[in-house]
Amino acid sequence: MPIDTNRKSKPSPFNLTESPLKGFNLIDASAGTGKTFTICSLVLRLLLEKDLDIDQILVVTYTEAATEDLRNRIRQKLRLALDAVATGESEDGFLKEYLNYIQDKEEAGKRFSDALRTFDEASVFTIHSFCQRMLLEYSFESNSLFDTELVADDSFLIQEIIEDFWRRNFSPSSNLFSEYISDKLSPRVLLDFLSTFIPRPYLQFIPDLVPETECTKLSDVETGYIESYWAVCKEWGSARDEVRQHLLESGGLKRNTYRIKLIPDLLAAMDGMATGCSPSLRLFDKFSLFPRSRIISATKTNFTSQILPFYDLCENLTEIHAALLGQYDRCILALKKDLADSFRHEFD
Repeated sequence: MPIDTNRKSKPSPFNLTESPLKGFNLIDASAGTGKTFTICSLVLRLLLEKDLDIDQILVVTYTEAATEDLRNRIRQKLRLALDAVATGESEDGFLKEYLNYIQDKEEAGKRFSDALRTFDEASVFTIHSFCQRMLLEYSFESNSLFDTELVADDSFLIQEIIEDFWRRNFSPSSNLFSEYISDKLSPRVLLDFLSTFIPRPYLQFIPDLVPETECTKLSDVETGYIESYWAVCKEWGSARDEVRQHLLESGGLKRNTYRIKLIPDLLAAMDGMATGCSPSLRLFDKFSLFPRSRIISATKTNFTSQILPFYDLCENLTEIHAALLGQYDRCILALKKDLADSFRHEFD
């Protein structure tokens, strides 16, 4: 081959014109430092120094866009090389130096011309497309299907699994459970949760979680909560004046908790709840001042708490509210476990 091979090998640092074309070479460089330029130049060296045809050189990169750019850059480099050996000069930094090593420029020009003429056969691929090609060409040897499809990005499959899981388990949910998960859960949250398990299939939930009831159906606790909510709304109309008088005039209430100037706002908030009377998990901020236990805790030491029937109703609603939230918490944990357990099968 018309090339002067009596050059010193300098494996480190990498020298584009002199580093040996054998073994493994790692070039570690950041963006914009000339990695693509180096690859294109190495293709020229392989054509001349290793007597390779263009279809015998494999070049792989990461994306389709990068592949197209690399093909164009290699083709352009071949044209510049062809002009360089014909004229004996070049503005390309690598070619300008490399011309000094080419002894038979006519033969070199022929090889560059042949490479350009057959460039459609050049093996420039993305990594995954090259792997797919090898699997298809050697289906028997690789024990793979003839119609094997390699997926470079499986995120859409994971998203599809999560969306299917969401539709099955959350779309038919009761109104209250839907309200609850709207603040705590979404397909995006499930994706973040699942990302922990995808690379670690050996992880297990401890303890094993099983929902106390079907989370998608109205449970006894939910029914009890709705009935208690309605009872508070219904009773408020007749209990309002009595509650107002007690909160404003009682000498036994601690006024650092039940401040006089806040009582009108407290009554107005209860008015709004009773008027709409649409069972919701979002009780207004100061509802916690109405239950019996709060009245007792806010009564001065030397006074006997005055417990109105309405306070008992609010106490009952508060207790069921806490029980329902606990049930929902356990439901969400159990459903997350179900997603983690079923993911691997669904993904396969």
